[in-house]
Amino acid sequence: MSLFIYPYRTGSASAAALRTALNAKIIRREGSKFKGHEKKIVLNWGCSVTPEEVEKATVLNPASAVKLATNKKTFFEKVTGEVNIPEFTTDQTVANGWLLSGGKVVVRETLTGHSAEGLVMLEDVSSWDSYDHSRAKLYVKYVPKKDEYRIHVVSGEVVDVQQKAMSSRVDSSRVNWQVRNHQNGFIYKREGVEAPEVAKEQAILATELCGLHYGAVDVIWNAHYEKAYVLEVNTAPGLEGQTVNNISEALEQAIQRMRDVPPPRPLTTWDLPPEPGALRVSPVNTRSARYTAGTPIVLNTANDFLTSEGGF
Repeated sequence: MSLFIYPYRTGSASAAALRTALNAKIIRREGSKFKGHEKKIVLNWGCSVTPEEVEKATVLNPASAVKLATNKKTFFEKVTGEVNIPEFTTDQTVANGWLLSGGKVVVRETLTGHSAEGLVMLEDVSSWDSYDHSRAKLYVKYVPKKDEYRIHVVSGEVVDVQQKAMSSRVDSSRVNWQVRNHQNGFIYKREGVEAPEVAKEQAILATELCGLHYGAVDVIWNAHYEKAYVLEVNTAPGLEGQTVNNISEALEQAIQRMRDVPPPRPLTTWDLPPEPGALRVSPVNTRSARYTAGTPIVLNTANDFLTSEGGF
């Protein structure tokens, strides 16, 4: 099986890194001559819509699964009751109740943004009253966290764990610990990082419920309650260094297992279960059968087979 990558945008650095590591080919987003076939494997890198020819191939991370995972609202709705997630609502009154009870509210102005795009934090009545709520697509109850992890899952296994940490180049007195992203001075570290087992379990479950072969799951850890909460599953995260090696190695192993599976044998009438009381007749190799005219046929009722004294 040949391996291809279909990126969410032209020039994706992570897709290019995986192409090199996996010895794959990039499918152009425009003007592509790619022809799909079930024997061709395509890694869909973050696309919620894929071309018809890509759909004809064996796709890792189907477009429907990516679409579900990348929309914050549909993702929360899908995993509710199965995965630990923050409370969420589209009801302004419910969200206001969280605030009046002493909580904080995270507003999502876009449901498919990344890197905190379209994210607004409402911490008090003043910020709530001054905010233009017509912009809100989703309200999420803020969960205090000690740590935040990015857990990479391939085929139901955790293959890489990173932790968001403050960059040494940033003035700690000016850091926003509530929103830990690159713009606020946070980076990913891996040395000495070990996420709680429950966080890993939640990451695996979230990925599987979305129908994804691969996902980079953002999980926060609340030490007070000793509870992990899944925030989202990324289907085209930024990759570099050792993370590229770990992800590509895991994908390579998963793809090899797919290649090792033999094609299904065509179904024959001998594979069908017999009707109750019916006789099952053994198939005959006519070139080796030793039956001759006049040889009596004997019904072996104990084994429900037709045999002959001449020997079939």
